[in-house]
Amino acid sequence: MTAFLRLLDAEIRRYWARRLVRVLLLLSLVVPTVVVAVLTARSSVKNETRETFVYSEEDCFEELPDGSSVYFPGCGDATPSETTSEVVRVDQRIDVVDDLADAVNGSGTTLMFLAVLIGASFLGAEIGAASLSTQLLYEPRRTLVWTAKAVAVGLGSALFSLAVLALLALELWGGAAWRGVVEGADADWVVARVGDVLRASGAAALAGMLAFGITGIARRTVAAVAGFLALGMIVEPALYGIFNVFDGRLPISALFAFASNSLSGEGGIDGIDSLLRAGTVAAIWAAGALAAGGVLFARREVR
Repeated sequence: MTAFLRLLDAEIRRYWARRLVRVLLLLSLVVPTVVVAVLTARSSVKNETRETFVYSEEDCFEELPDGSSVYFPGCGDATPSETTSEVVRVDQRIDVVDDLADAVNGSGTTLMFLAVLIGASFLGAEIGAASLSTQLLYEPRRTLVWTAKAVAVGLGSALFSLAVLALLALELWGGAAWRGVVEGADADWVVARVGDVLRASGAAALAGMLAFGITGIARRTVAAVAGFLALGMIVEPALYGIFNVFDGRLPISALFAFASNSLSGEGGIDGIDSLLRAGTVAAIWAAGALAAGGVLFARREVR
């Protein structure tokens, strides 16, 4: 256990020391901050004057070539008899109760794909740099090394997403408290939103570990990322369209449903009717990819 914890500590520090992780984390923190700042600046209630066209009954008839006439409900392209104006109240305020859940779900999907990129490159970079052989000289137990790397990717991806989503939630709350609406944000709402943040962070962890496992099989970052995208955009939609037996049982769809809370009964992913099912399916596929990648990592020649 002590040897594993030492390895895990080293892998976690290597995770956060990577330039890719730092750049993506910086962008993931800055972009939502700018967006929330713009929304806060525009958050207001204003009155707009809107024109309404009024048609007379004659305006809605059109004479046909044979001399008859036809009535058009809505008046077609007829010229209005007069125009009236009315003042409409437009509410553009940030409503944290309505907006935060959607923001977390949408950001969770983006963070899931970032976790895929980081998870795949975490191993792919070492394979490309031929640094694994040096590490295995000091710790020859490959299963232990593989497990430590996989856990580091999962923990790192979860903490990455947790930091971004926590900042997003605080910024939206601050903007709504300053120039928006916070009514209705009771204890039950807070608990639900904390659950959303933890769920999205868990989806990122599963996505990162799945990508890490695929990289262990493919041995190339590009191949793993391309395979992940092809599976989600081409293979799974094709399988869903041909065989109903695959509904709710494929990895990328399950991850997407888990990250974005897109369930089948609410216009989301077919066959996934609960977050528990989505998380379970995604976890099973991630575990399978890690197991297959670990077996190959233990048996392949490492240079």
